[in-house]
Amino acid sequence: MPIPLLDGIKTSYPQAALLEVISLIGAARRGSRFDWQTAFDVLSEATSPIPIASHDLPAVAMLTSDREEIARAIHRAHHARPFLTDQWAVIPFSSACLIHDSVANASLHRLHEHYVVAANFGYRAGFVHLNIRTELPSDLLAEIADISPAYITAEWSPTCNGAISGALSRKDFLQLLNHMGFPLQQTMEIDRAGMRN
Repeated sequence: MPIPLLDGIKTSYPQAALLEVISLIGAARRGSRFDWQTAFDVLSEATSPIPIASHDLPAVAMLTSDREEIARAIHRAHHARPFLTDQWAVIPFSSACLIHDSVANASLHRLHEHYVVAANFGYRAGFVHLNIRTELPSDLLAEIADISPAYITAEWSPTCNGAISGALSRKDFLQLLNHMGFPLQQTMEIDRAGMRN
């Protein structure tokens, strides 16, 4: 269903400007500062997308800094070693940024025969935030439910592209690794890799 307001914006302003605004506002949510207030202030102050996209407003510098932080975090996480079983590929890393979806998505091509699990140990203390996706024809919610023991509680959120996201306590995540087929030694290595900043 088309949204008339968005159609009007798309015809009134260059696409590059709109994409820049979306990128900058999104960075406020995904950066370690989680600075939604600055994003809100910028949107409230701007009379159109152009001052934001042109970086004419002083507060946009903070959003640019958030975006640069996210890019550095993604670059580091892309160098994380994946741990593999026959079905699962777990990529452990630690970042205060909300990037586990980007890490999982970027790893799909090289790990296309696996269920790819981006496991962020650094987003929230005591928890591992996960994004799971695959190119295999599969129901990921059913797959994860099939291997999860009853005592592990997690709420999984399906996304529009077939991925699922969720968070487990670190203890429960290490238990889940065992049910994914990782032996104890590899589970310990994943834990060490994930806790490493």
